[in-house]
Amino acid sequence: MNKQKLKYKIIQFLFPKYAGFVTKLVKNRIHNLTNKRKDHKFLFILCANYCGSTLLNQIICTSKSVAVNNSMITREGQRIPDLEEIMFTDKRWDETNTYDWHFIKKIFMRYWDLRFPILLEKSPPNLLRANEIKKVFKPSFFVIQYR
Repeated sequence: MNKQKLKYKIIQFLFPKYAGFVTKLVKNRIHNLTNKRKDHKFLFILCANYCGSTLLNQIICTSKSVAVNNSMITREGQRIPDLEEIMFTDKRWDETNTYDWHFIKKIFMRYWDLRFPILLEKSPPNLLRANEIKKVFKPSFFVIQYR
């Protein structure tokens, strides 16, 4: 077993919830301590399920100006381990369900590489929450996609 696989196995054993994210979090912590910008723009993809938001996310992330908070599988911020129990619930599509967006922003900031000027987030239920999002993430921009 090579060193990389051994490190991953150890991380997976010690932090099963964060197995795929630990390397990203450590790298971001180092980068964000030394090189973080202060003039970020927050870009949210607002799109219903199964309408191409993952592909759009992948295309936008090819830019050297964009950082995504979750680059795994569905690429959704709601699936970040620290937020999954809050955001990825049966009530995620309930428009009366409210979130503490200041707390969520704090978590997102740990997952974004803050060296980049544009910070991208894609979680389909945010389609219902754009008004709350724009109050906390300033300046915020939205790409609305439908098919």
